[in-house]
Amino acid sequence: MDEDMDEVEDKGKSKDMDENQDMEEVKDENEDEDQDEAQALINGGEAGTFDYAFIDADKTNYLNYYELTLQLLRVGGILVADNALRGARVLGDEDAMDENTRTIHEMNKRASSDPRVHASLLNLGDGVLFCRRVK
Repeated sequence: MDEDMDEVEDKGKSKDMDENQDMEEVKDENEDEDQDEAQALINGGEAGTFDYAFIDADKTNYLNYYELTLQLLRVGGILVADNALRGARVLGDEDAMDENTRTIHEMNKRASSDPRVHASLLNLGDGVLFCRRVK
């Protein structure tokens, strides 16, 4: 059992920030890496093989992450996106929304009408979009 756990732990990744690095620099690096890694997995034949994916990344790219993640999920797989309510701001006037909120609002709308998923928006914390891939 311990050997199995070691194998799982060895496959994990983390990104540490150097104390002299600028937060925006780290954010930009991570955004590009996240999308590049997802696309690399798809290009490497991993599409349709994932059981679960959790999105909690830069908000302006949530639509991109949503689409890439759906490609990675198998039918029956689960996608969970954090911050889906944005302090209830996704319910307000779209013209008054900041870019992050507008993007998350668009992702929620897309998921609600996407025939590939059954979607639920849960009022947990700052909101959780829960999607089960059906096609």
